Amino acid sequence: MELWLNPGERKKPLPNSNLPKYVYAQKIKKKTSGKTYTYYRFRRGKLTTKLPGEPGDPAFFRAYSNLLESERGNINRYASGSVAATMEAFITSPEFQQLADSTRKNYEMHLRRFDKSVGDWEMQEIQKSLILKMRDKMAGTPVSANHFIIAVSQLFNFAVERDICTNNPVKGISKLKSKGKGNPRWQDEQISLFRAKATPMMRLAVELGLYTGQRISDVLKLTWSDYDGKAFRVRQKKTGTYLIIPAHRELKAILADTPKVGITILTSKTGMPFHERVFSANFKVEREKVGVEGVTFHGLRHTAASKLAEAGCTAGEIQAITGHKNLQQVALYTKQAGQGTMAESAILKFERTD
Repeated sequence: MELWLNPGERKKPLPNSNLPKYVYAQKIKKKTSGKTYTYYRFRRGKLTTKLPGEPGDPAFFRAYSNLLESERGNINRYASGSVAATMEAFITSPEFQQLADSTRKNYEMHLRRFDKSVGDWEMQEIQKSLILKMRDKMAGTPVSANHFIIAVSQLFNFAVERDICTNNPVKGISKLKSKGKGNPRWQDEQISLFRAKATPMMRLAVELGLYTGQRISDVLKLTWSDYDGKAFRVRQKKTGTYLIIPAHRELKAILADTPKVGITILTSKTGMPFHERVFSANFKVEREKVGVEGVTFHGLRHTAASKLAEAGCTAGEIQAITGHKNLQQVALYTKQAGQGTMAESAILKFERTD
């Protein structure tokens, strides 16, 4: 346990004095020599209370024991109904195991943070105000804060279904708006510039992302056997959705001229499949070298959806390519479609009804 001269000013810790749990020492400065007092810090908040006597005195331990009991300080973290017990049940449940690897890792990271703060609380005790305070502390990273809210909400949904608690306090908590621009679509000028200056493998990656509308994880795992010269067969890593995506004529021509170096269509310099982190790092370097800024690989997925919308595709047709689970998600991406192009398409359709 680290002890501090002035609680809240964490600079130089006092030597560990082997004080009991939740007890800290504070040196009171007076005109004469300072005296050190011991305090019990309540586990739920910043309140403290001074303990009588000194560690080792009967009065000290009587007061300490009473406070520990009143605070349920000796509770078993994994008692039935506690946050810690519920979390462990959730992450070992069939529902959790059926999630995509990336989703499981993300949920578990945020749930561990939640467990560290209130693991020994009962699920039923958690109030919306507490969740909001935890979210607000993460306001500097809104995306992470929103992922935290989603993970904790899933935990409570799990608990409600199993009668561990009666309601989900996360319901109604709004998401924070991201300060950044997210993953905007690529402009035609950016696509043309990348095609003209990027290395063949990185250009191929962009063409695959643009013409299939898939996430980076699915583009990287595409093998030559997944492509029969006419269409791609994709099992999406995140959702498990199976798709057959016809190949665009431009992409067909590019693939016809691409040598088959490895099992996957995209390969590293050694001919092996790319690890996602390695590819992301290399792709960022390539974009900067080429001079394409303000976009990401995931932005190509948005670009594909937008261009399909501009071509007059329905939301259902776009969904059949991108594999989004619901049409609301498709609508968010197609908002980036050019208004002028969409309006022109609409008038042409209108004219055909005359």
